[in-house]
This record gives sequence, structure tokens and C-alpha cells, in this order.
Amino acid sequence: MERRQFLRVVTGAAGSALCLGCLSACSPPLYDEPDDSMFGEATLNREDLPFWPAPGEAVAVDIPSQYWSLLIIRIESDTWCGVWRVCTHGACEVEWQSSTGLVRCPCHGSEFTVDDGVPQSGPATRPLPTFDVIQFDETLQIRRMS
Repeated sequence: MERRQFLRVVTGAAGSALCLGCLSACSPPLYDEPDDSMFGEATLNREDLPFWPAPGEAVAVDIPSQYWSLLIIRIESDTWCGVWRVCTHGACEVEWQSSTGLVRCPCHGSEFTVDDGVPQSGPATRPLPTFDVIQFDETLQIRRMS
């Protein structure tokens, strides 16, 4: 194989891989968003969490018994809430932005409120499912809200 032909093959393969990466970012989500049949409750003890968030912090947690993937946010010392951890626009994990009081998707910039999950900006049009979180000593009671 000549050098010129080799470079064409390598350049074509790299371009194809780049195009596939761009297309996959805009493809439908690769997860099952909770549906109405997934309303329920769960209890988490302090040791079930990777860390106990301080006010203004959030922790990502999976609850396999409910098939939930959540971002649990401790807004103030006695105020907690939870949102579905995966953006409704794509398969990116959302992050808590304490400076704005919104949950933000780092992939495309969608922002959501924490109380009802409604998109405030970005390409997302569907709200994030939300969860009521109540602290009892070192236990969190979690209930699907929307």
C-alpha cells in the first residue's frame, strides 16, 4: 500500500469515527426514564450514600430496588430534594449548581428547577422526574413526586 493510499484510509476512518461520535450525542437516551408505574418509596441510611452532603451539596445515588438513578440535593440543613439523574434531552448526567439553584446538564446546557424539574433553558423540553426527600436523623425517606 502506498503512503498516499494509507493516509486516505486513516483519514477516512478518523472522520467516520468523529461523525459517529457527533451523531451519538444527539441520539435518543440510552436509559429507561421512570414511568408512572415507578412511583414508590425508598429509604436510605447514611452509610448507603457515598458521602453525606453538607447544605448546598448534592450526591448521586442509585436505588436498584426502585430502578432509580437520582441526584439527591441538600439545599439547606433541613431541606432536601431529589431529581432524576439523567437529562431528559440526552443520556448525560445532570449536576447541581448551588450558585444558581438549578440542576444543569453539562452536555448541552439544559437547566432544570429542583422543585418540579421543569426545564428553564437549553434543548430539553421535558421535565426531570422529581422526588421528595425527608431526613429522619441519619435516614432519608425518598418518594417519587412527578
